[in-house]
Amino acid sequence: MLTIGIRDILFLCLCGILHGVYRKRQKWLLPLPPSLPGGWPIVGNALQLPLSYVHLFYQEIGRKLGSKMIYIEALGQPIIVVNDAWIANDLLDKRSALYSSRPRMPMFEVFVGALSLSMTYGLPVKRVKDPFIKLSDTAFTSAVRAAAPGGYMVNILPFLRYIPSWVPGAQFKQDGRRYRAQFDRVLDEPYRMAKENMEKGVASESFLSATLAHYQHNDEFQALEPQIKKAAMQVFGAVTETTITGLLTFVLAMLTHPEIQRIAQEEVDLVVGEDCLPDFSDRMKLPYLTAVLKEVLRWNPVVPAGIPHLTTADDIYEGYYIPKGSIVVPNTYAMLHDEEIFPKPNEFNPGRFIKDGIPVDDVLDPTVVATFGFGRRICPGAHIAMATLSIATASILSLFDILPELDSDDKPIQVKPEFAATSLVSTKTSRSSTPIAVAILLGWSLTPNRMAILGLKDAVFLCFCGLVHLVYRRRRTRLLPLPPSLPGWPIVGNAFQLPLSYVHVFYEELGRRLGSKIIYVEALGQPIIIINDARIASDLLEKRSSLYSSRPRLPMLEVIGTDQFFGLLPYTDAWRNQRRMFHQHFSEKNLPREEDKALEFTRKGLLPNLYQTPQDFLVHINGLVGGIALSMTYGLPVKQSHDPLIHSSEEAFKVAVQSAAPGKYLVNILPFLKHVPSWMPGTQFKRDARRFRVQLDEILEVPFKMAQNNIDEGVCPESFVSASLEHYKNNRDYAIFESQIKKAASQVFGAASEPTIAGLTTFMLAMLTHPEAQRKAQEEVDSVVGADRLPDFSDRPQLPYLTAVLKEVLRWNPITPTGIPHLTIAEDVYSGYYIPKGATIMANAYAMLHDDDVFPNPKKFNPDRFIKDGVLVEDILDPMLVGTFGFGRRACPGAHIALATLYIASASILSIFNILPALDDDGRKIEVNPEFVAASLVSEPLPFRCRITPRPGKDIEGLLAGNTGFEYL
Repeated sequence: MLTIGIRDILFLCLCGILHGVYRKRQKWLLPLPPSLPGGWPIVGNALQLPLSYVHLFYQEIGRKLGSKMIYIEALGQPIIVVNDAWIANDLLDKRSALYSSRPRMPMFEVFVGALSLSMTYGLPVKRVKDPFIKLSDTAFTSAVRAAAPGGYMVNILPFLRYIPSWVPGAQFKQDGRRYRAQFDRVLDEPYRMAKENMEKGVASESFLSATLAHYQHNDEFQALEPQIKKAAMQVFGAVTETTITGLLTFVLAMLTHPEIQRIAQEEVDLVVGEDCLPDFSDRMKLPYLTAVLKEVLRWNPVVPAGIPHLTTADDIYEGYYIPKGSIVVPNTYAMLHDEEIFPKPNEFNPGRFIKDGIPVDDVLDPTVVATFGFGRRICPGAHIAMATLSIATASILSLFDILPELDSDDKPIQVKPEFAATSLVSTKTSRSSTPIAVAILLGWSLTPNRMAILGLKDAVFLCFCGLVHLVYRRRRTRLLPLPPSLPGWPIVGNAFQLPLSYVHVFYEELGRRLGSKIIYVEALGQPIIIINDARIASDLLEKRSSLYSSRPRLPMLEVIGTDQFFGLLPYTDAWRNQRRMFHQHFSEKNLPREEDKALEFTRKGLLPNLYQTPQDFLVHINGLVGGIALSMTYGLPVKQSHDPLIHSSEEAFKVAVQSAAPGKYLVNILPFLKHVPSWMPGTQFKRDARRFRVQLDEILEVPFKMAQNNIDEGVCPESFVSASLEHYKNNRDYAIFESQIKKAASQVFGAASEPTIAGLTTFMLAMLTHPEAQRKAQEEVDSVVGADRLPDFSDRPQLPYLTAVLKEVLRWNPITPTGIPHLTIAEDVYSGYYIPKGATIMANAYAMLHDDDVFPNPKKFNPDRFIKDGVLVEDILDPMLVGTFGFGRRACPGAHIALATLYIASASILSIFNILPALDDDGRKIEVNPEFVAASLVSEPLPFRCRITPRPGKDIEGLLAGNTGFEYL
């Protein structure tokens, strides 16, 4: 265990202070963007923010401050408002890796939702007053209002969501329940009807039918179906609300600008004629109408304040500091009403976008910039909305005049254009059921240009609400205990009590001492939950996977600066995309393809190499597994022995798994050490990191470039890389996908190598130290396979004892003994214990598979645990299914390939070789004491010696005939 003296404690405290200074340095040295003056202590600018026409307010503040980027703060929440399209492009497009998340929308935590019926669900649509369309319109109108920055006071003061619904002014809670009921109907009813039509065979092709058909045979279909349902609803709503807004704004513009309507109609008549209606082939011949539509989107931007982004890391732009966790508001209205770009911006003037009948190219185009968002969060259905807007407007202009309504004296009624004040989507006011929001909670009303002004009583009341909020946030920790724990130190917690080696053994013994299968430790404020029981791991990591599927930060990997292993990524789109790529190529239905490759490399590589140079058996095992991985991932030729690419990858992945291990580096326990300068004593890990980065970059880039060259030359066999690049080659985001394919390939290469090597070397060690188990397994293989051939995959079901041996191998030395840590994304309660948000969750596979209650005498290697009277036992924990390959959504997706490789290699070795103790100089047997790597994510046996000799009576040269003499496989 790690022991620390008083000097070490003082040094670590100094490092903690340096860490705090480092974390604050940017705020001290760099200014924030220009900000609204007059902020209050604690609440900041929260009481100065309007509840309506937020986009106008931000535009005016930017003008007053003389800046296109401004900063405000509400109750500690930093908000960056961007009023300029170029700045938005610089941040949200070019730096999308930092700016592509979304902030929490408190009203959406009271009501969660987003809502074109035919293309989404394939349902028949009534010509007028279709009930589903009416329902979705109502629900999505509620949704966009709930998401608007000023639609509800709770969006400015998030703690109000914790106030009981009976408190005066909590009308938003009743609204939330009503909105949720609407949302649930729109989510469920059209989906159910569409599925019924599909089952009856009467469904039209639609997003839903095509998506369900695509995924119905996927191994994770049950998990994917709810996502498909939600995506369908999103398509339904997104296509509806924004396109309706654009069309209504067009009608309003034509009504209030009859001369523009007349010019557009003349153009349509000239192109289309009087005998037919417009179609999409006319679109390119209608430049004036295109200019009208651009001006419609500029005059009244569909989403005037944009949908907020969230920064996932600190950033610096134009000398301004942008804090991590900032809400970034791309103020589309300000961008498209910038007087420097669009003189007299409040006038409706299509002439901005057309000159002498030719579209103007050197002006900001609202159909491309701002209207549909920025970066990775840009609306993916923008082209559909624009197509709908184009055909609908051309058709209306072709047949109809849009004229003012007449009053009782037949005089035209003048219409003054007005738009909704408190909605995410800026639509015509008359369509909105709520003209101006009223802040009922604090008893004052707001007009579009008034800001929230509070008296002393109101401020006191708000402070009281804040206090109630804090009490609520802390209530669970006071009322519910944490799992059993070690007594810790102030501030540092248990950091100095945690070991740097054999972490899994430490946690198993700690759980036994505390009498609990779930335990708690804390290191410098970071809560860590250790699970020593398979049932508890299943309850949390599988049944509650929505809360437990993220990954914690791994400080040593951050020091290295690598994010190429999707297995270690948090629960993000990058992880989902790379895992989806893996499943598309390596699903279990494609397992026979990988089995053929494993069989080829075993017979042409492993067995001949063991026969010729048996003393290098560890090198040959690495060559087998690395060769299979290299071939199936990149389609590259592999040298039969000593392939240099396999060697370099082996070294690179060893450092990766060691860096991710809980105890290999102190920085993984004390994360602030990563900010300590590299010249200070005790920072060897920083020098290691620089060396590791070079190795990892090489293994990321070199094989991928080689595979790409072979693909370009037409000489690359099918592989993960070739199939994935082919799959995405016509995608408009190909460059993004190519980068993710490269990273996913690196993960496949590594994940297929290191754990499988550990499993095979553990098998060799077990057979060496347990000759009776080896003899019984060889007898079984001989009885099934005979002496005239080598084993293949058709023999697998007839080899139950070998299966039991492999299960015991995985139990005796779990490949990843502490598992790869999970991270909670919300608070939880389990068996009366409080589990904090942001807790690291370690599923201690070693403890689960060495549980005395399940496996008596667990340190003994005994395959008979899994077999009785020649039949595999089913009522015992199976290491092939539980613990070894992880849990829930983060379980290893390539477990079936690893198990297939482990089977064919072990069966083939047992078929023709004996694994015997090495002899010393005097011819005596060298006893081997099984030992395993102490500080690594993957548990491999420490190097050991043995003799591998041909079995008597086996014609090895005959069995290997045709499989030797290959330089490359």
